[in-house]
Amino acid sequence: MTETPIVNVTHERDSVTIAGAGALDLSNSADFARALKDASETAEHVVQILGFTSLMDVEVCPA
Repeated sequence: MTETPIVNVTHERDSVTIAGAGALDLSNSADFARALKDASETAEHVVQILGFTSLMDVEVCPA
């Protein structure tokens, strides 16, 4: 069973904060990846909060 991730995006001035919660893996990471891509194209600063993730596949957010 795949856990649905929760992705919360907050815009403030020139920064975007993206908070992920739950399990982020290749089968369900499209929303999280899209939020990161959109933020990187529009914001000067992008902050990721991953403290509430229960699992994160390294392929979701490669270095």
